[in-house]
This record gives sequence, structure tokens and C-alpha cells, in this order.
Amino acid sequence: MPISRRRFHLGLLSSYASLLSAQTTVPGTTRRRVALLVGNSRYSFGQPLKNALNDAEDMAAALKNCGFEVTSKSDLSRESFNRLSEGFVSSLNEGDIALFFYAGHGIQIGGANYLIPVDFNPARGEQMVSRDCIDISDLQARIEKTRVFLNILVIDACRNNPFHPDARVKGLALMEAGLGTCIALSACPGQTASDRREGRNGLFTHHLLQELSGPPAPIEQSFKRVKDKVYSASARSQRPWLLFDLIGDFMLAQADAPQPPSNAHVTALIEEGKSEYQSGRFAEAAAAFESALRSDPNNPYICNALGAARMRIHQTSIAVDLFTRAIEKKPDYAAAYFNRGLLYSTVGDQEKDAIQDFSWAIEQDPSDPRAYAQRGKCYLAISELEPALADFNRALDLNPSDAAAWLGRGSVSYRRRQNPQAIDDLTESIALKPTAEAYALRAQVYLAAGRASEAEADRRQAAALRSR
Repeated sequence: MPISRRRFHLGLLSSYASLLSAQTTVPGTTRRRVALLVGNSRYSFGQPLKNALNDAEDMAAALKNCGFEVTSKSDLSRESFNRLSEGFVSSLNEGDIALFFYAGHGIQIGGANYLIPVDFNPARGEQMVSRDCIDISDLQARIEKTRVFLNILVIDACRNNPFHPDARVKGLALMEAGLGTCIALSACPGQTASDRREGRNGLFTHHLLQELSGPPAPIEQSFKRVKDKVYSASARSQRPWLLFDLIGDFMLAQADAPQPPSNAHVTALIEEGKSEYQSGRFAEAAAAFESALRSDPNNPYICNALGAARMRIHQTSIAVDLFTRAIEKKPDYAAAYFNRGLLYSTVGDQEKDAIQDFSWAIEQDPSDPRAYAQRGKCYLAISELEPALADFNRALDLNPSDAAAWLGRGSVSYRRRQNPQAIDDLTESIALKPTAEAYALRAQVYLAAGRASEAEADRRQAAALRSR
């Protein structure tokens, strides 16, 4: 389920890529693990989902074995869902490890993701979804405000839109991870997930349960193995989508004894920087990460985190140096390439440097639609229309709900004087996320196509959005 909020403004650093890569435990401490699981199956519309209740039940048992305090509920109405989630959030303490798991129907509307309660009535219309369903971005934000150490969201809900079952944009939309958040969707944005006819569990949860029963491994490795197994078992029709914005090493399945980090002082400074960053105190976060880096100067993840903090306080050249240091220490660090590319793309006349960085990020992770979309924007900025079009097409193949990619492709079509195609693409972009930029460009296309009244309506819409 997509979350269309943007957490960063200048460069959008890390709203698309991780700042760091895992989570650490301070020696001598055991973090409290708290999990909420919901399985919704018996809806007021359509047939019951075969696996959802089993998925939540079996995950609850597995997480108990992993040391989590577990609350598991099934077939929740909107009122019950809201009450349960409020209780879960209020139970969290700073420093906890929080995990939310959901199996059931989910939907994306206008670039936002919603979980559907069992008493939802589609006859009330698409416009009632935001009122009658559970906004995942809101739940994510409320959990992050508690300043938990790690926020894990596992959503097995990428099923068809009940309003438009044959729509081109299916499943959930792209989500963003705040610092200290791990997001796992059972299918990538725009895809739907299998509710497996054979067996007790859905395809994604089946392989996740297998992973949790095996030897402990860092959470990124665990979810990546699940992703590979689901992709293979589905004959490449379902590819789970993962986003990590973490610090240190965290095992979802606990080892017999916690593995302490090599330097507790560095760990404490990283935690301080993370907390300040989450609270929007970027100068204070930079100071903490700077101290951590002095004690551990070869740590690429700290370099990347400090670069993000410096970027937020507009220290662009320092941020570039830090991302470069991160890459030198870890040449396969896709997030650092991506972040540096975003930074280059904002400073002017460095689109070619940005293109190179996005290309390196794609080389490390060729399934990330965001890198293609950003590289396409850079190609468009230097009027290289063919590679721009290829990148926007690839981004949309991977994530059909990317409004910015539709906008980019519409821009290419307009420049190539393919007005009908441009209008179609821009209309799709506006349907997903209405922006002044998209309306203003569609107004130009309408005017070029001789449709003056529609052009004027779009100009007015763009002006209204800019005035907000």
C-alpha cells in the first residue's frame, strides 16, 4: 500500500533509499519486541480469503518463538481495527522493536494505501475509502512518533482493487521508510499477491514462515531470501517489495545469545543521531553521527546517514563528500549511489553525474523502479528523450502507480509532439497524484491540440493547487 507522502524536500534524500543498513543491540540490553497481527478474511463483499486468517495465526506463533509479545486478531471492523491499532501504538515505548503484520484486502487510491476492514461497503464509493478504511501511512507515522528503535511493517495485502478489478494499476503503491523502518510488501507496487490454493498459507507468508524457522540472519538477508523464493515459486509473476532504512544488525529470528557490537559508544551515538533525525532536529543528528564517525571512520552506513543529515541542513558539498566516502568503503552500496545521484540532480548542470550514479544504483538493484524514474528525469532535463522514455517505461513496468513516472513519460510525449499519448499519461499521473505541475503541463498539451477550454480548466486547477 503506497504512502505518497514525501519526508524530504531538498533532494528527497532517503525517501527513496536507505540511509543505513540494519539495526544494532547495545551490549547488556534486550530490547522489548512487540507485534500486532491482523488477518481479515470474511468480508461483507466477495468470497472469504482462503489464507489470511491462517497467515496471521501462524505468524503470531512464529513471532512468539522469536521473542515478541504478540497480539493477534481476525476479521476486524473499522471501529475494532482503529481501537486495536490505537492500543498497540500507545503500548509502545521508546527503544522498542515494533512489528505490524496484516493479511487481507488492501487498496491504493490516489497513490495512498489502505487496509480494508471486513465491514467495508464498496457500494459507498471510492471517495469513502479514506474515511472507511485504515490508512497505512497514518499508522506508520504514529508508530514512528513513539521513537521505537525499529519499526517493521509486513503487508500481505496486495490484492485487486474491488472498484476496478480490471484496472491497469493493481495492488498497492510505493511506500516510504522513515529512519529505523523496514517495510515488506508481499508484491511489488502495482502487482497482486497469490492467495495460494494449495497449502495453508499465502505464497509470501509461507516462505516468510520458513525463513523464521531457520537459522537467525540479519533482517535484510531474511527478507531478500523470501523475495527470491516467492519470485521463483510464482514463475516470476510475484516479486515482493522491500525497503530498509535501518542502522546496525538486527535478527528477526533471535540468536541464542545477542551479538554485541564492537563499540557500544558508537552504537549509543548512532541511536542518538537516529532519534534526533526522526524528530526533525537535523543539525543535532549530524553532530551525533559525526561523533560516531570519528570513532568508526570506516563505517559506510554512518557516512551515508551523516550525508543525509548534512543534506537536510543544506550542506550540499559536505553531503557529496560523505556519500562518496560511503561508496569508497562499500562499492556495492546502492543507497549511497542513489542518494548522491539525487543530490547531483538538484544542484544544476550535474545531470550527467546524477545519471552515472543512478546507473550504478540500478546495477546493484535492477528491480528498483525509483532509480529508473530518477534517471529518466535527468535524461529529460538534458533533452535525451529516447533514454528518458526507456527509463520511464521501465519504472512503470516495475511500479505502475508511480505518478512521477507517468508525468515524465507525458513530458517526453509532449516534446515529441505525440499529444494524445501525452494527454493519456498526464491524466494517469493526475489520477494517481494531482499536482500543479501535471495540470500545468496537460494545459500546454491541450492548448497545442487546439482544446482551449480544457487547457483553461487545467490552468485554473494548477493555479488553485499552487495557492494552497
